[in-house]
Amino acid sequence: MKKRVLISVVSIIVVLSAAWWFSPEQVIKRRSISFFEVLTIDLSKPPTTRALAVYSLHPYLAPEVEVSTPTPEEANGTFAREELESAFSSICQHALQCRFSEPVIEHVKVEGKRARVELILKAKVEFPEMRIADGPFRVKLDWLRGEKDWLLEQAAGEPVKNAANR
Repeated sequence: MKKRVLISVVSIIVVLSAAWWFSPEQVIKRRSISFFEVLTIDLSKPPTTRALAVYSLHPYLAPEVEVSTPTPEEANGTFAREELESAFSSICQHALQCRFSEPVIEHVKVEGKRARVELILKAKVEFPEMRIADGPFRVKLDWLRGEKDWLLEQAAGEPVKNAANR
């Protein structure tokens, strides 16, 4: 009798854990975190090897992505996936630094095939001639459920005004 109860309890725990792990909110949280892991460039590798990271970015992007960021101005607008991949390839080859801390997820909202994630992270993106980001940023990511995965269709970031409160 005790064995049956134990098996039943373990089975319930496994089912509930799986339901939580595969819930849309948890999937989109993990996807958002891994997106910034892809964007973080290992500068100890040669530029040609770093450029291969663009292939890791492809599965995250919708066919068109709207980007809103304070700098540089040219990075704002709606871009085809291929344009963003090309830009990321260039960043991989030329950046002095491109690092993102693990995001702190503040809010996740999933409505059917759409999701919004609001998060805060520290970003440091630097080129020989300019520093694009250096400090905490508030980021909003809008995802669209594709055939296989969630695809990023909008990304907006702005510096956190009062970083002392974070």
